[in-house]
Amino acid sequence: MTGRTDFNLPLRPESWDKKIQQMYNYWLSIHPAEGQLPSRQHFDPMDIPRLLPIVWMFDVHHSPTRFKFRLMGTEIATIVGKDAGGQWLDEAFPDLVSSGVYEDYSYVAETNKVLYRLGKPQYFVPEHKKIERLLMPLVDAENRCQILLGISVYG
Repeated sequence: MTGRTDFNLPLRPESWDKKIQQMYNYWLSIHPAEGQLPSRQHFDPMDIPRLLPIVWMFDVHHSPTRFKFRLMGTEIATIVGKDAGGQWLDEAFPDLVSSGVYEDYSYVAETNKVLYRLGKPQYFVPEHKKIERLLMPLVDAENRCQILLGISVYG
């Protein structure tokens, strides 16, 4: 199940994993003003220490859209088999580009909208039967997605 929604619409399904809800609530709490999206300066990883193992961040490069790992939580690195911190996503995991996941990342980077997904993993982790993921934009001064902030829970 993929859910795409505008930033101002309700986005709190009661069925979300508690860690996903915590991350979303934190992201909402760091908005600088009503209706404005947070930027990297508003995000402090030390505010969410228990979530860090399952959090990841990409620097977003536009024209063409491309992603570079800024942060990869330790649990995520273990699940995918390596810490790709500092690497380009399409170079670290070339198969991911054609998996459909890259399209989700691009959607958030281009629209500044939050994206939630629950379903079978589309890449990397055949031993896991499901993934629950939330993608959130962190924007620059021009309100362009500068960083893609994600949290993933595998089951």
